[in-house]
Amino acid sequence: MTLYQPTHEQQTRAGNSAITRSSGCTWTSGATGADAATGGIKDRTPDYIKSLVKRSEESNPTTPGWSLGDLRLAMSRLGVPFEVRSGLGWTGVLRARAAGLYVVLQGDSDQFGNNTCSGAFDGDHCIGIRPGGTANSWLTDDPICPSARYENPVTLRRYAQKLDPNVRFGVFLTRVPEHSGAWQAVIHPIPPAKKRSFFVYRVHDHDERPLRIVDRETHSTGGTTYSVDAPMRAVRGPGWTGTPPPAGLARLNEQFPGGYVDAKFAKEIG
Repeated sequence: MTLYQPTHEQQTRAGNSAITRSSGCTWTSGATGADAATGGIKDRTPDYIKSLVKRSEESNPTTPGWSLGDLRLAMSRLGVPFEVRSGLGWTGVLRARAAGLYVVLQGDSDQFGNNTCSGAFDGDHCIGIRPGGTANSWLTDDPICPSARYENPVTLRRYAQKLDPNVRFGVFLTRVPEHSGAWQAVIHPIPPAKKRSFFVYRVHDHDERPLRIVDRETHSTGGTTYSVDAPMRAVRGPGWTGTPPPAGLARLNEQFPGGYVDAKFAKEIG
């Protein structure tokens, strides 16, 4: 069984608000979890998740970050079932993962090794944990990291229990679906803008691998989902001097026949 893999959200990514970059680990983990639980239907930016709860509505408005209760409120407004299960201990986390649920886990990040991207931050933190993996290697979404990474559950348990021996965590109540092998590209506007500009690339020969880019056009969207093919590596083609997207290109199947978008927008859907 292959499960749907959500877009890993990094809180320090360019374009995120200052408060998300500094204190947004909980709502960033929530953004990735909502994407996972809905198979890409509710793929939203961390700043969008943050906008669903007013500062005055937070459980503790004097602190910059969120509690799991704040995340539960945001998810209720997004329409994604989420439940706080703090106090059920590490056994509760194990049961949630075994049930195929995406877990949001708070803890103390100083338990992560300095040889990992998670070692860049020490302090109270929040990460996401995907179902699947193996008994000794779980795929995690640490908002500090540029991509999902594997971690030993022994370390994750230390991380959680150092903050609270009874473990603070929440779960998305819908099982992460299996993927169908189809792909989509979701291009959201950056709040408060109503539209977002993006490039549609043209290639030299669609049968070439890697794809050779020869031109690009600027388009805009107010938040649109496109059908695309699986991403492919791309390089410069004849007469084009721009920098190719590092993640490659994904071919658009409908709105722009023969056009491609940056593969950072593309994902498998269940």
